Amino acid sequence: MDKYIEGNKEAWEEAFENRAASWGDDITERVRTEDYPFFNEETKRVLKKLHTEGTVIGHFCCNNGRELLSLVRSGKARKGIGFDIAENQVAFANEKAKELQLPCTFEAVNIYDIDDRYREQFDIAFITIGALCWFRDLNRFFAVVAKCMKPGAVIVINEQHPCTNMLATEGEEMYDPEHRTACPYSYFEHEWTGNEGMFYMTQKRYRSKTFTDYTHPMSEIISGMCGNGIVVTGLQEFDHDISGGFGSLDHSGFPLSMIIQGRKDKRRCTTRINGEEKNGCYEICNRRTFPCILAAPALSSFQNPAGGTSRTDISLADGLWYISKIQFIHNLNFRYAIAAWVSGFVLSVCLLLFGLSWLLS
Repeated sequence: MDKYIEGNKEAWEEAFENRAASWGDDITERVRTEDYPFFNEETKRVLKKLHTEGTVIGHFCCNNGRELLSLVRSGKARKGIGFDIAENQVAFANEKAKELQLPCTFEAVNIYDIDDRYREQFDIAFITIGALCWFRDLNRFFAVVAKCMKPGAVIVINEQHPCTNMLATEGEEMYDPEHRTACPYSYFEHEWTGNEGMFYMTQKRYRSKTFTDYTHPMSEIISGMCGNGIVVTGLQEFDHDISGGFGSLDHSGFPLSMIIQGRKDKRRCTTRINGEEKNGCYEICNRRTFPCILAAPALSSFQNPAGGTSRTDISLADGLWYISKIQFIHNLNFRYAIAAWVSGFVLSVCLLLFGLSWLLS
């Protein structure tokens, strides 16, 4: 386990031990009596449009399990599986599942370490606020998520907008109450460490163990998905806060939250190259294997089954041209085949008529 993840595990478990007395007390009652509790209205609309009945749902970074319990009950799912690194939070979530008699199980695990027991198990994967920031490498994160999704499975991500990474929050040295939308921090990747605890859970300030998190631009999120065979099918951005840190900026025109939807490419598969298993997306055409780059706007590498691993940079325009060229060749071969068949048929008829006329004469 990476050192920063070990540190975050300890800090989250400490936060749970210091939780407010009422934290999580409303889960049982709200899940039993409300429709999709713990989701904001925009996410509810997205989830209600999904076919959830009888499905298996996976929640990555599930915290105390309340969103998964909500979705499994309201969506009539067959099963829900949640993953989180904090062992005491996971134990709490399993107790709530038992209390509610819902088919949900929660596992304490580093997301990077989710094993092959969960390969292609989920019809729906979802990620909620405050998950992506805890991972340094989003490509590695989404590789695990994609592995757990069935071909054709969907994913819903409701997260803080990456633009909020540029903002300072009240109490920070860079915060200016007269210019709340000023952006003192870089939009691009930055590592943050803190020992101020987890106030939303504890409702108090305390000197905590070290939390380490990372900011990620939108390009890293989208590339992480697409590079692992998850095609982005929708993106909504909102100017209202879901993190609890920027509520004063609600409806001011600054992007504060978002919903990303995607679908795992059905053509994606895994293959072995030089004895090592790789994720790959391949399309068979005329007994040759071509890399399928429809899933991503840009890829830094692709696997060539015939000759090991090739490194290249492929832009969207180049990718579309390449696919178009393959399709053109395929169509051209088909047209040649039809033309040859028609020509042969016409020639055969002509020869038959010539033979009959010769015999009759």
